[in-house]
Amino acid sequence: MTSFLKTELLLLKTKLKFMRSKIKYITVLGITLLIACSSTQKKNTQEDDSVVETVVNEDAFTSSKNNMLEKDNPFEIEILRYSTVELKQRIGKADPENIRDLFLLLPDRFAFEFSVDERKQMLDGKKVGGGLEMDIGDLDLKNQYLNFQGNYTGNWEMCANRESDLWLFAVNYTECGEYCSTMYAKMFSYRNGVIKELKYANLAGYQDLWPELFFDYSKLTKEQIEFIEQEWSKLTSLDFNLRVMYNLPKDGKTIEMYIDNGFFEEMPLPYEAFKLVETDMWE
Repeated sequence: MTSFLKTELLLLKTKLKFMRSKIKYITVLGITLLIACSSTQKKNTQEDDSVVETVVNEDAFTSSKNNMLEKDNPFEIEILRYSTVELKQRIGKADPENIRDLFLLLPDRFAFEFSVDERKQMLDGKKVGGGLEMDIGDLDLKNQYLNFQGNYTGNWEMCANRESDLWLFAVNYTECGEYCSTMYAKMFSYRNGVIKELKYANLAGYQDLWPELFFDYSKLTKEQIEFIEQEWSKLTSLDFNLRVMYNLPKDGKTIEMYIDNGFFEEMPLPYEAFKLVETDMWE
């Protein structure tokens, strides 16, 4: 089997993992209809947009202009495209070899707004960020894990997994005050200079979330269970994005998903009723 076919097979396995049977999924028919409609729309506009060019700025990374063009698959959104020259400027090589390199390829907005030069300083063991005084905490090249440490309340971390020329990597940032919230938890892919955001599911592979996933009902009263289920039905997708949190795998495999024990302020719940969801992040 060729390297290209192996890579395509890995990406297919990843998509299937995100869409595994333990959750409620978008049906295959629905996806097929969506793709068909998108493809028809793309075909109708092809005469006006028969050639799409990416103009490469060799002094700075190229902001992707292809987001609106990727109508065939709304679950993979191109966010950056690097030229070979840009890659060599950023990481000194034609393609990333480990999480250090991927860290330098991240958009600033997913790296605390630190520039690539500041991130290079961090990798050299220096503190950056003025009053934040942040630097690299853990850097594990074997398990492809990296996080920040510094003068802030929360957690910023990333992890990665590679098969052939395909990288999958995640960035997770949690901020804490009265209770903790997820600022962003993103899954990306990298191949041939292109970074895409993957939106098949959340970082733990779930598209649907339900109360018993996070609460042990055997440790709750009937009144508490009724309260949880009533409040759960009111939550929006934004609420879930903020309140569901993660610990990325430090062992190279297992991700943890949980919610803060201050999730429902109106009714304090026993700490022992909160569950930690563990699942394999990579095949």
